[in-house]
Amino acid sequence: MWRDNTYPGVAVDIPSFTYSFHFEPNLHWSRTYAPGAELFQRTPIWMLPRLDAELGAAVQGVFDHVPFAQKATRLATRVLTETVVTFGAVYNQQLPFLVKGIEQICSVFLHKQVPDPVLREKLTPRYGFGCKRPSFSNTYYPTFLRDNVELVTDGITRVTRTGIRTVDGELRKFDMLVLATGFKMGDIPYRLHGSSGETLNELWDRDRRQSFEGIIVHGYPNLFLNPGPSLFATFDLRATHAVRVIKAARKRGATRVEVSATAQDRFMHDMRRRVRHTMFFRPGCADANTYYIDNHGDAPYLRPTSGPHGWWRQHQFSLENYEYTATSASSRDCDPTPSGPVAQPV
Repeated sequence: MWRDNTYPGVAVDIPSFTYSFHFEPNLHWSRTYAPGAELFQRTPIWMLPRLDAELGAAVQGVFDHVPFAQKATRLATRVLTETVVTFGAVYNQQLPFLVKGIEQICSVFLHKQVPDPVLREKLTPRYGFGCKRPSFSNTYYPTFLRDNVELVTDGITRVTRTGIRTVDGELRKFDMLVLATGFKMGDIPYRLHGSSGETLNELWDRDRRQSFEGIIVHGYPNLFLNPGPSLFATFDLRATHAVRVIKAARKRGATRVEVSATAQDRFMHDMRRRVRHTMFFRPGCADANTYYIDNHGDAPYLRPTSGPHGWWRQHQFSLENYEYTATSASSRDCDPTPSGPVAQPV
Protein backbone atom coordinates (compact mmCIF):
# COMPACT_ATOMS: atom_id res chain seq x y z
CA MET A 1 0.00 0.00 0.00
CA TRP A 2 2.63 2.54 1.04
CA ARG A 3 4.93 1.32 -1.71
CA ASP A 4 2.38 2.05 -4.47
CA ASN A 5 0.51 5.11 -3.08
CA THR A 6 3.01 7.93 -3.37
CA TYR A 7 0.84 10.87 -4.46
CA PRO A 8 1.41 14.28 -2.76
CA GLY A 9 -0.27 14.57 0.62
CA VAL A 10 -0.82 10.85 1.20
CA ALA A 11 -0.89 10.07 4.90
CA VAL A 12 -2.39 7.70 7.42
CA ASP A 13 -6.00 8.31 8.46
CA ILE A 14 -5.66 7.09 12.03
CA PRO A 15 -3.14 8.41 14.58
CA SER A 16 0.41 7.21 13.98
CA PHE A 17 0.68 5.71 17.46
CA THR A 18 -2.04 3.20 16.60
CA TYR A 19 -0.63 2.56 13.11
CA SER A 20 2.13 0.26 14.35
CA PHE A 21 2.79 -3.08 15.99
CA HIS A 22 2.41 -2.96 19.77
CA PHE A 23 5.58 -5.02 20.21
CA GLU A 24 7.72 -2.84 17.91
CA PRO A 25 6.50 0.77 18.24
CA ASN A 26 8.00 3.55 16.15
CA LEU A 27 9.36 6.11 18.62
CA HIS A 28 10.16 8.70 15.94
CA TRP A 29 6.94 9.52 14.06
CA SER A 30 7.29 12.95 12.48
CA ARG A 31 3.61 13.89 12.88
CA THR A 32 0.47 12.80 14.71
CA TYR A 33 -0.84 11.64 11.31
CA ALA A 34 2.29 10.37 9.63
CA PRO A 35 2.72 11.23 5.92
CA GLY A 36 3.02 8.36 3.47
CA ALA A 37 5.25 9.91 0.65
CA GLU A 38 -6.58 13.56 -2.23
CA LEU A 39 -10.28 15.57 -6.80
CA PHE A 40 -13.38 14.35 -8.57
CA GLN A 41 -15.98 13.95 -5.79
CA ARG A 42 -17.99 10.74 -6.32
CA THR A 43 -20.20 11.15 -3.24
CA PRO A 44 -19.71 13.48 -0.28
CA ILE A 45 -17.86 12.05 2.69
CA TRP A 46 -18.01 12.79 6.38
CA MET A 47 -14.98 14.87 7.29
CA LEU A 48 -13.53 15.55 10.73
CA PRO A 49 -10.88 18.11 11.64
CA ARG A 50 -7.40 16.70 11.60
CA LEU A 51 -5.75 17.36 14.94
CA ASP A 52 -2.28 16.97 13.52
CA ALA A 53 0.93 18.24 15.04
CA GLU A 54 4.61 17.94 14.33
CA LEU A 55 6.35 15.55 16.69
CA GLY A 56 9.70 17.21 17.20
CA ALA A 57 12.89 16.09 18.88
CA ALA A 58 11.55 16.90 22.35
CA VAL A 59 8.52 14.62 21.97
CA GLN A 60 10.59 11.90 20.37
CA GLY A 61 13.04 12.24 23.26
CA VAL A 62 10.22 11.64 25.72
CA PHE A 63 9.25 8.50 23.85
CA ASP A 64 12.90 7.41 23.87
CA HIS A 65 13.59 7.95 27.56
CA VAL A 66 10.33 8.02 29.54
CA PRO A 67 9.13 4.52 30.30
CA PHE A 68 5.66 3.68 28.96
CA ALA A 69 5.18 7.16 27.40
CA GLN A 70 4.67 5.75 23.93
CA LYS A 71 2.53 2.89 25.22
CA ALA A 72 0.33 5.36 27.13
CA THR A 73 -0.09 7.50 23.99
CA ARG A 74 -0.90 4.44 21.91
CA LEU A 75 -3.43 3.33 24.52
CA ALA A 76 -5.12 6.75 24.45
CA THR A 77 -5.48 6.72 20.64
CA ARG A 78 -6.68 3.11 20.73
CA VAL A 79 -9.34 4.02 23.30
CA LEU A 80 -10.52 6.87 21.07
CA THR A 81 -10.65 4.58 18.03
CA GLU A 82 -12.37 1.88 20.06
CA THR A 83 -15.00 4.37 21.24
CA VAL A 84 -15.86 5.42 17.69
CA VAL A 85 -15.60 2.00 16.02
CA THR A 86 -16.99 -0.25 18.73
CA PHE A 87 -19.59 1.93 20.40
CA GLY A 88 -20.44 3.88 17.25
CA ALA A 89 -20.48 1.03 14.73
CA VAL A 90 -20.97 -2.20 16.63
CA TYR A 91 -23.40 -0.94 19.28
CA ASN A 92 -25.12 1.56 17.03
CA GLN A 93 -28.65 0.42 17.82
CA GLN A 94 -28.03 0.69 21.55
CA LEU A 95 -26.10 3.98 21.39
CA PRO A 96 -27.39 5.91 18.34
CA PHE A 97 -26.68 9.25 20.00
CA LEU A 98 -22.93 8.65 19.68
CA VAL A 99 -23.00 8.60 15.88
CA LYS A 100 -25.45 11.53 15.82
CA GLY A 101 -23.01 13.49 17.98
CA ILE A 102 -20.14 12.79 15.59
CA GLU A 103 -22.30 13.82 12.63
CA GLN A 104 -23.03 17.12 14.42
CA ILE A 105 -19.29 17.74 14.90
CA CYS A 106 -18.73 17.08 11.19
CA SER A 107 -21.58 19.43 10.21
CA VAL A 108 -20.20 22.25 12.37
CA PHE A 109 -16.75 21.73 10.84
CA LEU A 110 -18.20 21.86 7.30
CA HIS A 111 -20.20 25.02 8.15
CA LYS A 112 -17.07 26.77 9.44
CA GLN A 113 -14.93 25.87 6.45
CA VAL A 114 -17.51 26.35 3.65
CA PRO A 115 -19.56 29.58 3.94
CA ASP A 116 -21.40 29.08 0.62
CA PRO A 117 -24.70 27.27 1.42
CA VAL A 118 -25.06 25.86 -2.11
CA LEU A 119 -21.57 24.38 -2.09
CA ARG A 120 -22.06 23.21 1.49
CA GLU A 121 -25.19 21.34 0.45
CA LYS A 122 -23.24 19.50 -2.26
CA LEU A 123 -20.62 18.50 0.29
CA THR A 124 -23.12 17.16 2.85
CA PRO A 125 -23.41 13.35 2.88
CA ARG A 126 -26.85 11.78 2.45
CA TYR A 127 -25.95 8.73 4.48
CA GLY A 128 -25.09 8.23 8.15
CA PHE A 129 -21.64 8.65 9.61
CA GLY A 130 -19.60 5.46 9.36
CA CYS A 131 -21.52 3.86 6.46
CA LYS A 132 -18.50 4.78 4.37
CA ARG A 133 -15.02 5.40 5.64
CA PRO A 134 -14.78 8.97 6.95
CA SER A 135 -11.65 11.06 6.72
CA PHE A 136 -9.64 13.66 8.63
CA SER A 137 -8.44 16.79 6.85
CA ASN A 138 -8.10 20.55 7.40
CA THR A 139 -7.46 21.27 3.70
CA TYR A 140 -10.06 19.13 1.84
CA TYR A 141 -12.98 21.58 2.08
CA PRO A 142 -10.90 24.71 1.30
CA THR A 143 -9.90 23.07 -1.97
CA PHE A 144 -13.45 23.59 -3.27
CA LEU A 145 -13.20 27.33 -2.51
CA ARG A 146 -10.35 27.89 -4.95
CA ASP A 147 -11.00 29.91 -8.12
CA ASN A 148 -9.76 27.10 -10.35
CA VAL A 149 -11.90 24.35 -8.75
CA GLU A 150 -15.55 23.61 -9.56
CA LEU A 151 -17.56 20.90 -7.81
CA VAL A 152 -19.95 19.37 -10.32
CA THR A 153 -22.47 16.87 -9.00
CA ASP A 154 -24.66 16.62 -12.12
CA GLY A 155 -24.73 13.27 -13.87
CA ILE A 156 -22.51 12.68 -16.92
CA THR A 157 -24.20 11.97 -20.25
CA ARG A 158 -21.04 11.37 -22.26
CA VAL A 159 -17.31 11.85 -22.45
CA THR A 160 -16.28 13.59 -25.66
CA ARG A 161 -12.89 14.00 -27.32
CA THR A 162 -12.48 17.37 -25.62
CA GLY A 163 -14.27 17.05 -22.28
CA ILE A 164 -17.34 15.94 -20.36
CA ARG A 165 -20.98 16.75 -21.10
CA THR A 166 -23.36 16.67 -18.12
CA VAL A 167 -27.13 16.22 -17.99
CA ASP A 168 -27.67 20.00 -17.99
CA GLY A 169 -26.17 20.07 -21.49
CA GLU A 170 -22.97 21.89 -20.52
CA LEU A 171 -19.67 20.72 -21.98
CA ARG A 172 -16.64 21.22 -19.77
CA LYS A 173 -13.32 20.91 -21.57
CA PHE A 174 -10.47 18.96 -20.02
CA ASP A 175 -6.89 18.17 -20.87
CA MET A 176 -6.88 15.16 -18.55
CA LEU A 177 -9.58 12.95 -17.01
CA VAL A 178 -8.74 10.99 -13.86
CA LEU A 179 -11.01 8.06 -13.03
CA ALA A 180 -11.00 7.77 -9.23
CA THR A 181 -13.44 4.87 -9.08
CA GLY A 182 -12.39 3.30 -5.80
CA PHE A 183 -11.34 -0.29 -5.38
CA LYS A 184 -12.65 -3.77 -4.71
CA MET A 185 -12.05 -4.80 -1.15
CA GLY A 186 -11.33 -8.18 0.34
CA ASP A 187 -10.36 -10.33 -2.63
CA ILE A 188 -7.12 -12.32 -2.63
CA PRO A 189 -5.00 -10.94 -5.53
CA TYR A 190 -3.79 -14.40 -6.59
CA ARG A 191 -5.33 -17.85 -7.00
CA LEU A 192 -5.14 -19.93 -3.85
CA HIS A 193 -6.34 -23.49 -4.44
CA GLY A 194 -7.57 -25.41 -1.42
CA SER A 195 -7.81 -29.15 -0.77
CA SER A 196 -10.77 -29.47 -3.17
CA GLY A 197 -8.99 -27.58 -5.95
CA GLU A 198 -11.33 -24.58 -5.64
CA THR A 199 -9.76 -21.15 -5.24
CA LEU A 200 -10.51 -19.11 -2.15
CA ASN A 201 -12.10 -16.31 -4.19
CA GLU A 202 -14.36 -18.84 -5.93
CA LEU A 203 -15.48 -20.19 -2.56
CA TRP A 204 -16.21 -16.71 -1.23
CA ASP A 205 -18.03 -15.65 -4.40
CA ARG A 206 -20.31 -18.68 -4.17
CA ASP A 207 -20.79 -19.22 -0.43
CA ARG A 208 -20.08 -15.75 1.06
CA ARG A 209 -16.89 -14.70 2.79
CA GLN A 210 -16.19 -16.98 5.69
CA SER A 211 -13.36 -17.83 8.04
CA PHE A 212 -12.56 -18.83 11.58
CA GLU A 213 -11.74 -15.78 13.70
CA GLY A 214 -11.02 -13.89 10.47
CA ILE A 215 -7.75 -15.74 10.05
CA ILE A 216 -8.08 -19.18 8.49
CA VAL A 217 -10.62 -20.91 6.20
CA HIS A 218 -11.70 -24.54 6.36
CA GLY A 219 -10.39 -26.42 3.32
CA TYR A 220 -7.25 -24.25 3.08
CA PRO A 221 -4.78 -25.82 5.53
CA ASN A 222 -1.73 -23.94 6.78
CA LEU A 223 -3.05 -20.70 5.24
CA PHE A 224 -3.25 -17.86 7.76
CA LEU A 225 -4.82 -14.72 6.30
CA ASN A 226 -3.68 -11.29 7.39
CA PRO A 227 -6.11 -9.63 7.10
CA GLY A 228 -9.04 -11.94 6.59
CA PRO A 229 -12.83 -11.45 6.71
CA SER A 230 -14.65 -10.71 9.96
CA LEU A 231 -11.64 -9.37 11.79
CA PHE A 232 -11.36 -5.62 12.27
CA ALA A 233 -8.36 -5.65 14.58
CA THR A 234 -4.62 -5.16 14.53
CA PHE A 235 -2.21 -7.28 12.53
CA ASP A 236 -0.32 -8.38 15.62
CA LEU A 237 -3.46 -10.01 17.08
CA ARG A 238 -3.81 -12.08 13.92
CA ALA A 239 -0.16 -13.06 14.26
CA THR A 240 -0.84 -14.07 17.87
CA HIS A 241 -3.53 -16.46 16.66
CA ALA A 242 -1.28 -17.99 14.01
CA VAL A 243 1.66 -18.41 16.39
CA ARG A 244 -0.52 -20.22 18.95
CA VAL A 245 -1.64 -22.71 16.32
CA ILE A 246 1.85 -23.22 14.90
CA LYS A 247 3.27 -23.90 18.36
CA ALA A 248 0.47 -26.40 19.02
CA ALA A 249 1.25 -28.15 15.73
CA ARG A 250 4.93 -28.43 16.62
CA LYS A 251 4.11 -29.98 19.99
CA ARG A 252 1.97 -32.57 18.20
CA GLY A 253 4.56 -33.25 15.51
CA ALA A 254 2.07 -32.02 12.91
CA THR A 255 2.93 -30.35 9.62
CA ARG A 256 -0.65 -29.67 8.54
CA VAL A 257 -3.25 -27.68 10.46
CA GLU A 258 -6.83 -27.02 9.40
CA VAL A 259 -9.73 -25.47 11.28
CA SER A 260 -12.72 -27.75 11.59
CA ALA A 261 -15.86 -26.96 9.59
CA THR A 262 -17.90 -27.08 12.80
CA ALA A 263 -15.75 -24.44 14.53
CA GLN A 264 -15.84 -22.16 11.48
CA ASP A 265 -19.62 -22.50 11.04
CA ARG A 266 -20.16 -21.72 14.72
CA PHE A 267 -17.96 -18.61 14.51
CA MET A 268 -19.62 -17.34 11.33
CA HIS A 269 -23.12 -17.89 12.73
CA ASP A 270 -22.21 -15.77 15.75
CA MET A 271 -20.59 -12.99 13.67
CA ARG A 272 -23.48 -12.79 11.17
CA ARG A 273 -25.98 -12.62 14.02
CA ARG A 274 -24.07 -9.82 15.71
CA VAL A 275 -23.37 -7.77 12.57
CA ARG A 276 -27.10 -7.25 11.91
CA HIS A 277 -27.12 -4.88 14.89
CA THR A 278 -24.29 -2.68 13.57
CA MET A 279 -24.53 0.68 11.78
CA PHE A 280 -24.20 -0.88 8.32
CA PHE A 281 -27.72 -2.31 8.51
CA ARG A 282 -29.49 0.80 9.75
CA PRO A 283 -31.71 2.76 7.32
CA GLY A 284 -29.16 5.59 7.05
CA CYS A 285 -26.75 3.27 5.24
CA ALA A 286 -29.27 1.87 2.75
CA ASP A 287 -28.15 4.11 -0.16
CA ALA A 288 -24.50 4.56 0.81
CA ASN A 289 -23.13 2.16 -1.83
CA THR A 290 -20.32 1.36 0.57
CA TYR A 291 -17.49 -1.08 0.06
CA TYR A 292 -18.11 -2.32 3.60
CA ILE A 293 -21.09 -4.22 2.13
CA ASP A 294 -20.13 -6.92 -0.36
CA ASN A 295 -22.07 -8.44 -3.27
CA HIS A 296 -23.80 -10.88 -0.91
CA GLY A 297 -25.16 -8.05 1.26
CA ASP A 298 -22.79 -8.96 4.08
CA ALA A 299 -20.46 -6.67 6.03
CA PRO A 300 -17.57 -9.11 6.41
CA TYR A 301 -14.80 -6.62 7.15
CA LEU A 302 -15.98 -5.53 10.58
CA ARG A 303 -15.73 -7.81 13.58
CA PRO A 304 -18.94 -6.90 15.43
CA THR A 305 -17.42 -7.13 18.90
CA SER A 306 -15.30 -4.88 21.07
CA GLY A 307 -11.53 -4.68 20.79
CA PRO A 308 -10.95 -6.31 24.18
CA HIS A 309 -13.23 -9.17 23.13
CA GLY A 310 -11.19 -9.67 19.97
CA TRP A 311 -7.96 -9.62 21.99
CA TRP A 312 -9.33 -12.17 24.44
CA ARG A 313 -10.52 -14.47 21.65
CA GLN A 314 -7.13 -14.57 19.91
CA HIS A 315 -5.45 -15.51 23.18
CA GLN A 316 -8.08 -17.92 24.50
CA PHE A 317 -9.72 -19.75 21.56
CA SER A 318 -9.59 -23.53 21.93
CA LEU A 319 -6.76 -25.15 20.02
CA GLU A 320 -9.04 -28.18 19.68
CA ASN A 321 -10.88 -26.22 16.99
CA TYR A 322 -8.05 -27.32 14.72
CA GLU A 323 -7.18 -30.67 13.20
CA TYR A 324 -3.47 -31.56 13.29
CA THR A 325 -1.90 -34.11 10.94
CA ALA A 326 1.53 -35.03 9.66
CA THR A 327 2.09 -34.95 5.92
CA SER A 328 4.98 -35.84 3.67
CA ALA A 329 7.25 -33.06 2.53
CA SER A 330 6.13 -33.52 -1.07
CA SER A 331 2.39 -33.13 -0.45
CA ARG A 332 0.78 -29.85 -1.40
CA ASP A 333 -2.80 -29.23 -0.32
CA CYS A 334 -2.84 -25.52 -0.95
CA ASP A 335 -1.43 -24.29 -4.23
CA PRO A 336 -0.94 -20.51 -4.49
CA THR A 337 -0.94 -19.54 -8.17
CA PRO A 338 -0.59 -15.87 -9.12
CA SER A 339 -3.45 -14.51 -11.20
CA GLY A 340 -1.01 -12.69 -13.45
CA PRO A 341 2.49 -13.34 -14.81
CA VAL A 342 4.79 -15.24 -12.49
CA ALA A 343 7.90 -13.36 -11.49
CA GLN A 344 11.06 -15.45 -11.97
CA PRO A 345 13.72 -15.45 -9.22
CA VAL A 346 16.94 -13.63 -9.93
